[in-house]
Amino acid sequence: ENPEHLFSLADQTNLGYLSGATWMDGKWYAIANDTLYTIDTITGVRTFMGVPGSYISSLAWDPVSGKLYGLSWVSLYEIDPYSYESIYVGYSGTEGFSALACTSDGMLYALNIEDDQIYEINKNTGEAIAIGPIGFDAQFEQDMEFDPVSGNIYLTAFNNDDGQGELRTVDPITGSTVYIGTFRGGMEVTGFAI
Repeated sequence: ENPEHLFSLADQTNLGYLSGATWMDGKWYAIANDTLYTIDTITGVRTFMGVPGSYISSLAWDPVSGKLYGLSWVSLYEIDPYSYESIYVGYSGTEGFSALACTSDGMLYALNIEDDQIYEINKNTGEAIAIGPIGFDAQFEQDMEFDPVSGNIYLTAFNNDDGQGELRTVDPITGSTVYIGTFRGGMEVTGFAI
């Protein structure tokens, strides 16, 4: 859990940055510029899977239903496991979503950087229900992922108050976050999967 200890798997300089990611069926799935990839965990090489479209920037795998979800700035989508096309679920009722995670019991949580709150997302309608404030001003890119071993939701945050990228845990009951540490050099981290 020390965010200072980061290393690069491969030079991604000439590729679009990974805005969101999740771990699904033993593979690291990530999305960049509306394109879905798997990422080799040894070499960092991207393998093209498909183009879901719909400006999806966050991913979460639901281990209960076996579905892959994508979240845009405003709406929830399912991503078809064969064609990798997006299937519209519904409008959230607000805008500003930047990160998505799914717990082992199938609950979807999202970070909204417009109002700096954690939301629960209804998987059937896409409706977002505010849980509570995260305790800092989140800006730019973020990502979240649930760790089934520890039971924690981790947030790779960019804290605009301090001007740095941080690793935090998220409380799904209150929406509050707990600071773990700063990423090396204060870098932003996205494309995060556990």
